[in-house]
Amino acid sequence: MFKLPVLLIDRLFQVFSQGKQLVSFDNFSKKCELLIRGELSELENFVFAIYDIDKDGLICKEDIKLIFSYLTSSNGNNTYINPINEFSFENNELDTFFSFSESKINYQSFMVNTNQVQSEFFLYVSI
Repeated sequence: MFKLPVLLIDRLFQVFSQGKQLVSFDNFSKKCELLIRGELSELENFVFAIYDIDKDGLICKEDIKLIFSYLTSSNGNNTYINPINEFSFENNELDTFFSFSESKINYQSFMVNTNQVQSEFFLYVSI
């Protein structure tokens, strides 16, 4: 059985509850629908909110690395691997992603950079 790390549960809860104490069924179903059928801009907004750990409206490389450090995926043999090690940022995607902006970026810059880098890598948290 796979258990989600507390940080990811907290980030998902914060995004799903929109800062409230409870997640309403309406909010839960809307977020699930967004993940399944949402527009790219809605998905980018969702992922940005996950990466924005301190909720200051800005993200940095360390925020993305932290979230990725808690993600795991199956490699087909019921063995879990850490995607940050799998990707290893070997193509310097993270550096390229932030080369378009300052060291911290807001949501608008996140959308622009996601389109410029043309990589689903930064949307991985939602896949």
